[in-house]
Amino acid sequence: MTDHPALLCLSVIVALATAVLALIGRGRAGRERGLVQAAEREASTDSLTGLANRRHFLRLADERLTAASRSSRLCSLLLIDLDRFKPVNEAFGHAAGDAVLVAIAQRLCLALPVEHVAGRLSGDEFAVLLGPADDLKIEYCAEQLSRRIARPIIYNAEEIRVGASIGVALSPDDGRGAAALLAAADERMVHRKRGRRRGDADIAA
Repeated sequence: MTDHPALLCLSVIVALATAVLALIGRGRAGRERGLVQAAEREASTDSLTGLANRRHFLRLADERLTAASRSSRLCSLLLIDLDRFKPVNEAFGHAAGDAVLVAIAQRLCLALPVEHVAGRLSGDEFAVLLGPADDLKIEYCAEQLSRRIARPIIYNAEEIRVGASIGVALSPDDGRGAAALLAAADERMVHRKRGRRRGDADIAA
């Protein structure tokens, strides 16, 4: 027995309408997921450099420190404060200062193995978490960072140079949480800046 043509036509229309609605629904869901992901990235990322922002860096650091304590492995937090950065803004303008910060962020990423975490905490202050690992090679990593940061940055045909004072804290000796390590590293970084006139090394541990 043959179905009535009108019923067949209606069935096709219903099927097509259902498919269209499903596609619209998937598209809307996809857009919503995209908006959520974009919002999450914005909330966790420094908008200028693309590094983790302060809150996200500390959260990631705490997660890694917890994992390190379970496996009896080491972590180290390096706090990096740029030297001679204020004169860059004064001499070349804030756009030049932003360009320097972006260049420094890129150098941090290139200098570090992918498993380590870098973040911009504020202004010209950056942080790196090394580990968890059995051998962190802290002195080597810090020296590489210091050398890369000291290389000249070309901006509008001008050569800009900044340096870095680096404070180092080690877990669990200096604390088991990111906040404790950051405080210890900050104290050593400040001590390093004060001791620069005495000819101390750029890295304080």
